[in-house]
Amino acid sequence: MLPSCLAPTFKSGRSSLSIWGGITYNRRSSLVFFNKGQRSSNDFIKQVYEPVLLDFYNSCSTPVLMEDNAPIHTAKVAREWKDNHQIVRLNWPPQSPDLNPIENLWMILKRAKERRFEYVRNIESLKVLVESEWNLMSIEKINKLIDSMPKRMKDVIRSKGYLIDY
Repeated sequence: MLPSCLAPTFKSGRSSLSIWGGITYNRRSSLVFFNKGQRSSNDFIKQVYEPVLLDFYNSCSTPVLMEDNAPIHTAKVAREWKDNHQIVRLNWPPQSPDLNPIENLWMILKRAKERRFEYVRNIESLKVLVESEWNLMSIEKINKLIDSMPKRMKDVIRSKGYLIDY
């Protein structure tokens, strides 16, 4: 423990926030803020699928769940839960372009948060800011992103699976 033998480390002091939200035509779900240290597939089922996703999904006329291939979604326990609840999923091949329009919403949300120039002092104030911006997101913008799916898919086919500009 001699000072000459120790290497300094850098700690930014930044905290992160993991969020889940869902969209469908003319609607958005409530947001789920993940509890720190509780981000396994079992935790995801308890925090997202059971309390929020299931009701949101069942309230749609012809729902299809669109998720990325994150391990938290593809784990055996998550797949079994979705099968047991008859959740129809859109299957994505691994390493495919992420066409989910909610990815665009996350970026729009991030930019909106940055434009507000509010200094966020802690995770709780960040949650309030993010939820406020989520609720201000226009339904027209959500619908426009969903309406863009056929064009996105054509663009991916045209680019032979490479990145497209979305």
